[in-house]
Formats: sequence, structure tokens, C-alpha cells
Amino acid sequence: MKTTVLPVQYPFITPYQHHTTLLSILTALYEPEVYMPWFCSNYIQLRVVHNPELAAWVDFYSFLYRGFHMCPLLDIQHIHQATINNFCSTITEFLIKSINEYNYIYLVINCEFISMCPEFHKFKSPHPILIYGYDEEQKIFHTGGFYFDEKFSFSPIPFVEMDQAFRETSPEDFYFDGAKLIRPRQGTDYATDIALIKSLLQDYINGYDTRARYRMDRNLNPDESVGMEYVYRRFSSDLVAARDHSDSGRLHLTSFHVFLEHKKALYMIVQFLKEQGFLQKNYDLFQLEKKAQVIRNLILKYIMSGNLAALSKAEEQLHIMYNSEKNCLSTIIEELEELKPITLQ
Repeated sequence: MKTTVLPVQYPFITPYQHHTTLLSILTALYEPEVYMPWFCSNYIQLRVVHNPELAAWVDFYSFLYRGFHMCPLLDIQHIHQATINNFCSTITEFLIKSINEYNYIYLVINCEFISMCPEFHKFKSPHPILIYGYDEEQKIFHTGGFYFDEKFSFSPIPFVEMDQAFRETSPEDFYFDGAKLIRPRQGTDYATDIALIKSLLQDYINGYDTRARYRMDRNLNPDESVGMEYVYRRFSSDLVAARDHSDSGRLHLTSFHVFLEHKKALYMIVQFLKEQGFLQKNYDLFQLEKKAQVIRNLILKYIMSGNLAALSKAEEQLHIMYNSEKNCLSTIIEELEELKPITLQ
């Protein structure tokens, strides 16, 4: 009997599966000085659905390929579901062969057939997971996903459940078809790109459309905007709708969690830039993170108890935080602009 478990580490950013998968792998395989330069260039900008008829979905903006980050430190292959089915009799066979070749797998399964999930035998619930190992004796896969209370965790899934959970998906589920095989890319690094970091900070605080840099790859989503003003504006309008019209359905708790994770990411980015000597001044981004946590917790309190005072407090804190964040990031940009430009030889 064989057991193979690839290294993973609990991710420091956990809003959605595509982030947790990527960061679980990167932080396990590389030291911070290797992955943080790339992280700094991919976790500054935010995007938000501005259409009030749709959920206020907020996420980090990064150049995505079919719902997953492009990362130069990793080699990522996409294999369609039909190809998997043609070459392997079961998903278990495919996963074991892939892991034996040192591949992590990003795969969509139907959690209706996973016994540890709250959806078990209740309703169809397709969701992506990370698979990083297996144990033939126990007949389990080692996986990472949002299984309990919408919190990311590393948990085992039996072979038999994985087979059925994959069979009961279709290429249209979760806008994703098949699997992604992920492995470290040898001989590749990513240098800290101060010019890009400065541009992304400017994009974020001024609402410049970072997506426009990639128009040659895809059309822009008309229901989506990028930048802090659009994020704060959408949050504010949803808070007013919930308070004045009892429209709690407009409050997307995960988006407020992303908002908190974004402040954590900014804090990490600034700390890294200080360690690398690009910044000298002190910036209290930890206070921004704490304020975002207060706002997120107030939204959670309202959702659980219907306390309207919590909404009013959240709206008040949101307006205060907007000015604090913009002033802080503007000062960081000013210091970065004082750096001497790098001259290419």
C-alpha cells in the first residue's frame, strides 16, 4: 500500500478556494522572499459587482486564467473532464497518477456526496477543492476546502465518495470544466516590481481600471468595477438598503471577509517592502485591518440577530475607514515615487 502527501501550509489569505489553493502550495514550497514579490503584485487591487440586482461579490483582482491565478512560480495544466474520463476509469485513478507525478490538483466536486459536508444528501453543491495526497491503506485523499461553517480546512475524503462526487458534476458546474494540475516550476523567480506595485496602488485608490490592461485577452465585465471607491460605494448602498428596506439579502458576508483579508494583505505587502528596504516610514495598516474586522463583525451580528444598530455602526465606520485608507495609501505611493528608477543596461 502506498501513501503520498505533498507539502501544504495553511494559507494566510482565505476568502475563496482559488486563493487558498494557490497560497497553500506557494507557502509550503517557497520561502517568503521568493513568493512575496509575486504576492505584492497580485493582491492590491479589488473588483466588485456594482449591479444592485446581483450579489455584491468582492474579490482580489488578478489576471486569472479560467478562474485561477497565473503564477510564474508554478506550472499549471488544465485538463478537461471529458479527457479525464477517456483516459482513466475513475477519478481516483486519475488523482493517484497525478499525485505520483508530484502534481497538486484543483478539482470541482459535488459536495452533496461528501459525508462531512452540510450539503450531504440534501442538495447539489458543486465546489472546487485542493487535493494534495492519498493513502491507499485508508483509501482516502488528503484535501483542502470549505467544508465546515464556510471555513477552509485540510480534511480527508474517502476514495468512494470522491468518485461519486466527481461523477455527479458537469462541465458547467462552478464555471469550471475538469481539473488543474499544479506543480512547482523549476528555475523561475519573480523580482519585486516596485513600478507595478505603485501603479496598482494608484489604480486602487483612484479607481483606474486595471482590467483594461488585459483587454486583448477578454472583454470587460459590464457588471464589474475595480478600485476602493466602487467597493466602499457598493458596501454603503447595501448597508442602507438593509437598514431602510430590511433587504438583508443584499449583504454578502463573504465580500466583507474579502474586505478584511485585503487589509491583511496590504499590511503584509507594506511590511515586506520595508524589510526589503523599499519603504522607510511607519504605516499603521494594522489599524485598518482591525477596523475592517470590526465592520465584518458588525455585519455578522446583524445577519445573526437583525440588530439594526449594528448596521448603522458599520456604515459609520465604513465612511471613517475610507478616508483613513486612502490617506495612508497615498502617503505610501508618495514614498515609492521618491525611489530612484531602475535603469536597464
